[in-house]
Amino acid sequence: MKNSMAYLTLSILILSVSIAGCYGTNKLHEGAELSKEKVAIIKNIPRMPNRTNKEVIIQSVDGRKSGVYDAAVEVLPGKHELEIYCMLRKETFFKTSVYQNVATIQIIVEAGKEYNLDAQIDNQSCLPEMKEAKK
Repeated sequence: MKNSMAYLTLSILILSVSIAGCYGTNKLHEGAELSKEKVAIIKNIPRMPNRTNKEVIIQSVDGRKSGVYDAAVEVLPGKHELEIYCMLRKETFFKTSVYQNVATIQIIVEAGKEYNLDAQIDNQSCLPEMKEAKK
């Protein structure tokens, strides 16, 4: 009994540490860590398997790859090119349809600001849009 409790506790601890590493902010700029006042944060609609019908994920910024499970990316202020993956799942009683597309957009971001990434998605296109987050 004691061994199974220890095993359960250890399993929960390992799972918690693993999850903490996911869905974080990925630094996609060169150099040292910078304060939030010196970078811009762009938030995805992250991949959460079986929990969401829409994903809008930054695949890369200026050619630098981002992680699939990143909730956000941190970039330097200025102009950037984002490659965006879009997925929309539509479920009906009879079937599930999945529409996927990739789009590239040019953006300009300011230091100290956070932005939310979204997209209009249909079966033919992905039209990403980014808005400054309300504080």
